[in-house]
Amino acid sequence: VTHQPVAAGLARWSAADRCPAEPTTAGVRRATSRAGEQTATLLVWEPCADDAVVAHWRLTGAGHGWSGSHSVLPERIMGPDTTVIDAAEEIWRFVARFRRTDAPLLR
Repeated sequence: VTHQPVAAGLARWSAADRCPAEPTTAGVRRATSRAGEQTATLLVWEPCADDAVVAHWRLTGAGHGWSGSHSVLPERIMGPDTTVIDAAEEIWRFVARFRRTDAPLLR
């Protein structure tokens, strides 16, 4: 499987939403795990057209598991767990700001 770099996807979203080309840092969180220091940096591209927002939590020192929970796979495969952010909580915090319009649902 080939995965595109995160930066390329963020650049496409910010261009499509007519946001600034470069993000601003909206916050930094730090935590210490047995694997060492972990950081979460919130990058935000705004203002954008039509009140759109592009945001990305950049994690360092964390593995590939779901942030805020414990991976069932071993650390040697997934890398270190992190609780520096809770991914589910951060996703909800982001999407809860928006309201659905009266546009028909796609089926």
